[in-house]
Amino acid sequence: MSALARMASGDHKQIKIKRGDTVVFSSSPVPGNEDKIRKVIDDLFRQGAEVVYDEKDDIKTHVSGHPKQEELKLMLSLVKPKYFIPYHGEYHHLIHHRDIAIEMNIPEKNIFVVDNGQVIEFDANGARLNGKVPHGEVLVDGLGVGDVQNIVLRDRNIMSTDGIFVVIATVDKVSGRLLTSPDIISRGFIYMRESEQLVNKARQEVRRILSKKEGEPPANWINMKNKVRDEIGQFLYNNTKRQPMVIPVIIEV
Repeated sequence: MSALARMASGDHKQIKIKRGDTVVFSSSPVPGNEDKIRKVIDDLFRQGAEVVYDEKDDIKTHVSGHPKQEELKLMLSLVKPKYFIPYHGEYHHLIHHRDIAIEMNIPEKNIFVVDNGQVIEFDANGARLNGKVPHGEVLVDGLGVGDVQNIVLRDRNIMSTDGIFVVIATVDKVSGRLLTSPDIISRGFIYMRESEQLVNKARQEVRRILSKKEGEPPANWINMKNKVRDEIGQFLYNNTKRQPMVIPVIIEV
């Protein structure tokens, strides 16, 4: 949706690229965004433009959006701040910026290098550090705001990459014996009709795990579910080199 991307695709309302135009990329692609940038470059060529960018003929066209040391000094000399709080960049960048401010005769006691969440309090007596406040990303999910926990995100990530594998076993609640063949449901992991051999082997593994002998005490189904999840998960990884989320369901009747 950037202006240049809309120009490249011919969707910009005011500016149209025509044959003979020259477009210069004065920035380097943000890591992870390379494919989209290459698509924009290709679209510009399709529009007939001549495109100048860093990869072409070893031309270096990147212009940093960050000021150099002398530009920072110029800004400090013009503004002459009483207090100085460097805030952009990683922590070591803040330290370097602080050193430039000290070089420009700003008292070190009036310079605050802080982490996210630290509070700087200003009043008639000056400025000082005063505790911390909660900070970080707030995730919005439907009607919930900030209630999505890391474990939920981890589970969603596993399901999105390797899928889920549900094992449903019906057992006698008195004897603990398996009453029917375990049902298997796969979503995003394998196509069941084309993986019958793997599914049948998984059923055999579930039968083995849940097998009970005469005289054994009633099973601890929480422990048994954990055992099914761990052993079936390892079985699937050994056979596919993938690790879906294994969800065991034990129904007592």
